[in-house]
Amino acid sequence: NAIGTVDRDTLEVTEIPTPFKGPRRMRFAADGTLWIPGFDEGKLARFDPATRQFETIALPVLGKGEYEMPYALAVHPQTGDVWIAANNTDRVLRYIPKEKRFIAYPMPNRVIWFRDFDFTADGKVCTSNSNLPAYAHEDKVPAFVCITP
Repeated sequence: NAIGTVDRDTLEVTEIPTPFKGPRRMRFAADGTLWIPGFDEGKLARFDPATRQFETIALPVLGKGEYEMPYALAVHPQTGDVWIAANNTDRVLRYIPKEKRFIAYPMPNRVIWFRDFDFTADGKVCTSNSNLPAYAHEDKVPAFVCITP
């Protein structure tokens, strides 16, 4: 429940407690902002390394009483949009920081678990499901998924 920094000169490690549980695959945006998925609490966090301040944003859910489990996250290098694996609801979420809004992309199958994203030169956002063995998937087939936003 913390993130950390390493001083490049002294190699001293500094831990910074997060205001949410379960930080996972965090990524930096081009402007230096660190985006962090809060796996245990269904949050997206924006961390400013200069001020060491957090802003937490609740992820959208499908219904009352539900929760999300964000694991993978990637920041588009040109747009700054934050792409999040919403694994509990089999969706990919896109957060547009300039507008402070989410767009949800439902996946075609259930029991999908995404662990990372990549961006193609022609503008697609791609990921693969990672459940092993493949028979854990609804259709029993491993998948590579690309979204054209």
